[in-house]
Amino acid sequence: MPYRAFRYFLALGMLLGMGSAGARTNVGLVDYAYVSPENCSCQTLISSSKYANPKNAKNTVQKDSVYEVSLKKAKMDEFNADLFSASRGEFAIVAKAFEMSSDPALPTNAFDFRPDSASGGRVIYYSDDVKRHQALNFGMVPMFGPVVYNGNPVGISVFLVEIDTTKDNAQMSALLSTIASAGRLASVPGTPLFNMLESLGTSLINANKDDLLLRYDTTFRSDKGAHPDIKTSLFRYGEYVLIRNENREAPIEWEQYSYDPATGRVYAGEGCSKPYDGAYAVIQINRAHSAAFYKPALLGNMLSEIRKDNQASQQALENVLKAFVGEIQAAREYRNAINLLDEMQASLDSGKKPSANLLGEFRDSLFLFEENAKAIKLGKGPALFSATQFDQIIARLRRLTDEPGISQATFSADGTYQKLVTMLPKAQ
Repeated sequence: MPYRAFRYFLALGMLLGMGSAGARTNVGLVDYAYVSPENCSCQTLISSSKYANPKNAKNTVQKDSVYEVSLKKAKMDEFNADLFSASRGEFAIVAKAFEMSSDPALPTNAFDFRPDSASGGRVIYYSDDVKRHQALNFGMVPMFGPVVYNGNPVGISVFLVEIDTTKDNAQMSALLSTIASAGRLASVPGTPLFNMLESLGTSLINANKDDLLLRYDTTFRSDKGAHPDIKTSLFRYGEYVLIRNENREAPIEWEQYSYDPATGRVYAGEGCSKPYDGAYAVIQINRAHSAAFYKPALLGNMLSEIRKDNQASQQALENVLKAFVGEIQAAREYRNAINLLDEMQASLDSGKKPSANLLGEFRDSLFLFEENAKAIKLGKGPALFSATQFDQIIARLRRLTDEPGISQATFSADGTYQKLVTMLPKAQ
């Protein structure tokens, strides 16, 4: 069992040393239903509300009017917990919105489908204390605007990112190495140390990444100039309820959900009584009085600041783990030394000459003892054994060699070994 456990932790150490396997993307299936401003009571969501005929459309945003896009509500589903809080996570909601330009000479934004596209988006919400199935602590945070509508298509992208503040942190490599070292010292599965290290290592592997858990992109267009009978995603005032399903094989059955505009919450089934456990977000497009501007934080810049501030806590954690590993190593080496000396003493007491392997291990340990004695004497470098532990080792060596003059200050590996060798014939 000890050898199997050692091989397991050696493999774990190699895996930990490799670092993160990269970010996980699991955006699920996301779609939205439209809720018109006329209906302000609890209602069953309707799948046919998403697209509308321009000739019958109401509440459309007209050219030169001022509008704003806000995130009204969002709720979490399952996620990867952080290292120490099994039910908490750290999240950012990122948004990108743009209106296409009427002037070909002016640059225009566009949808960005690169793997790291969320890093360039605007952070509209961030929290390092989010629990599973929690409705996030905000209301009506701005995504885009207030701005004057020029009559062109408007694109919106929403991202939900689970953040790992240790990604690309130089401290993480040292931390992983420290835990891997601790793993090599744990030899018995099922013990508290073994279980703790296994859980810690697994959590670190799973946590060392930023996970994209939701993404949705859509374009809204003006009703002007559109074919009157072709249903399309019109730019309308109202609320857009986005729901994320883990099952991607079947369309979202909107009739199984209810929505209450008064609270911005989604419920399961008919009536607004049973909260929906899955992830959702509610976007509101509303009128505004006048154009206004603000400077949002970009996700990439914000993460750099968070990870910079986090280095101090990572260093503190690394120091604690290193001290922990040092204590484990010292305890193991001390136990092995005592067992070896007791085995030598038992062999001599029985009148039998120790085996060649036992003598070899004893000789190697004597040089380890000598280095430890020098470290204690000079006060330089780490001593493997404490002074108290080394006193116990010296006491056993005195009895083993029948040499009461052995001490920490005068200890010699060669001298002690030669003394024992002269005693071996007497023991046969």
